Amino acid sequence: MFLFDTRNLLFAAKAFGASMLALYIAFAMDLPRPSWSMLTVFIVAQPYTGMVMSKAAYRVLGTVIGSVVAVIATTTFSGSPELLSLFMALWVGFCVYVTVLDRTPRSYAFMLAGYTAGIIAFPVVDTPYLIFDTAIARCQEIILGILCMVVVSQVVFPQRVGTQLMGRLTAWLDDAGRWSADVLTEASTGAAAEADRHRLIVNAAALDALRVHASYDTPEMRTAEAGVRRLQRRLQMLLSNVVSTQDRLVALRRDRPDLADGLRPLLGDVSAWIQGPGEASNATGGDAVRDGLLARIDAAAPSDTDIRRDADALLVRSLLARVRDLITYWDESGKLRAAIQTGARVTSREGVPSLHRDHLAAALSGVAAVVSVALCVGFWIATGWSHGYLAAMMSAVGASLFATLDNPAQATAKFLNLAVVAMVIASGYLLFVLPAVTSFPILVLVLVPVFIPLAAAMASPLHFPVALPVLITTAATLALQNSFTIDYADFVNGGIAQVVGLGSAVVALKLVRSLGADWTVHRLMAAIRHDLARLAAGDARLDRHRFEGRMYDRLSGLVPRLALVSAEPEGRDLMRDALAGLRVGLNLLALRRDRSALPKGAAEELSRVLAAVGGHFASSGGERSVEELRGVLDAAVARLSAMETGDAGTEVLLSLFGIRQALVHFQRPA
Repeated sequence: MFLFDTRNLLFAAKAFGASMLALYIAFAMDLPRPSWSMLTVFIVAQPYTGMVMSKAAYRVLGTVIGSVVAVIATTTFSGSPELLSLFMALWVGFCVYVTVLDRTPRSYAFMLAGYTAGIIAFPVVDTPYLIFDTAIARCQEIILGILCMVVVSQVVFPQRVGTQLMGRLTAWLDDAGRWSADVLTEASTGAAAEADRHRLIVNAAALDALRVHASYDTPEMRTAEAGVRRLQRRLQMLLSNVVSTQDRLVALRRDRPDLADGLRPLLGDVSAWIQGPGEASNATGGDAVRDGLLARIDAAAPSDTDIRRDADALLVRSLLARVRDLITYWDESGKLRAAIQTGARVTSREGVPSLHRDHLAAALSGVAAVVSVALCVGFWIATGWSHGYLAAMMSAVGASLFATLDNPAQATAKFLNLAVVAMVIASGYLLFVLPAVTSFPILVLVLVPVFIPLAAAMASPLHFPVALPVLITTAATLALQNSFTIDYADFVNGGIAQVVGLGSAVVALKLVRSLGADWTVHRLMAAIRHDLARLAAGDARLDRHRFEGRMYDRLSGLVPRLALVSAEPEGRDLMRDALAGLRVGLNLLALRRDRSALPKGAAEELSRVLAAVGGHFASSGGERSVEELRGVLDAAVARLSAMETGDAGTEVLLSLFGIRQALVHFQRPA
């Protein structure tokens, strides 16, 4: 149980201690809303120091930007509360749009900038002269809470993300090594192989977030950050290579088992080398073994003449080329891991991985936020309700917090239900407990029974979605101040306003953004086909770095969603389609690279093939079926094999063959 887990209790003690420290200092500074400092601690609290640091940095940035926007907007529209409210709704919507589009840890700053501006501006719509004092006070309270959590996280039993990142890297390479070796020795087949592949895809995507967080708390990771990015790229290339290798091995064993048997000793030795003793395989002796394997591959590969005369020889040559690349990627990955572990500075030209961006999903999320805030503001203006500002604030928060999810309405509705639970807890404190509190130590003691268990639950991924809303809503509803006074009518109005605000967010999200995981899967598959069409058309803006980064981001997004929305066979088919799309794209990039080195006639032939491939993917397979496209590729291979095209022609044949093999799996339209 999470309550008896030592790590969870340590996290709870640190978070609660930091919140009480922030509350005490806020009392001492006589800040207007000390509870903001308290709840900010729980919002930025994370199990690892680097996560706290990065989240704190982005929260400070978002708070400052939101405060500045609130001040500028309020002073500009001070004579028109309606225009100010409209501007704030549009600002929240814009920030939600950017948050959903960005999808990196820094997106947190955009989200905060949106609803923080609403939190500051809405309460002073009718009293704009208070905007400066309000903005300064909110900044002080929030930054105080952030600083307290950062200090406690750094000083009290700090947990470093860098250590976890190195563990994840090592585990990923170990898993990839086993899978690669199993593929080469025919030990990886069926559902087990697909499970291994899916796990590697998801874990590879998670490494990027850990890299960002690790740079905040581990000096060695800051030094080796370029090396980590370079290793991430190698891991992506390694994964795509193993999938391509497996496809070719399956085809060779099916069509020419005699040739497959002849390669078995060589592939077995490559498998044994990959499963060798870690970094030891990259020492001098390991390099000698690697070089020996590469020499054996070169000796076993059919000649350029053979692959032009025999399709089976082309298959063997293509397979051995992939195995050769596999050895190179594995060797580089092991050396990079060793360099990162020692904190060595590694030069790298690899940029930050490019991510999939869905402008339509982001726009719909932004529109939902605008509608949510507008509904509350309209109700506020129409009724003249004194607590309408609080409803508008909560609608902005509700429409922002879960905007990146496939079904944000469901998550926001759950938040609303938990907020009601928190209000019940807070009312118990306000009516029966707090009136008897006479000192700060007593206040701390009476908060422990509720806040420590909830904070411990926050450290558990399973219980976090329940614990955090209850915790922060309880802290916000208590609204602790230096002197205890309670206006029960104000308390009830405030509770109703929270329900109305979150309820309007649920309604708006259901109307505009309740699309579900199946819609997201469709969008991801359509984006894959769109990028393949762009590659075939020669779009220079889509290079290998961008294409691979987006593809692996899409693959990591498909894995959990397919588990939710697709029956098992259909989910496997879609995942195979996506992986096939990756291999098609990499071969298209190779064809673009080699086309300029071909003679004029061969280049024209290749251009016709690329036009056919681009037309197929641009039309979602409607105009030209997969079988027809494979026929076009077969004919092109035959014609190019009869031409004098040199080394570039050999590479083109291998790439065309790779596309043909991948199309075996790419059967369904978007």
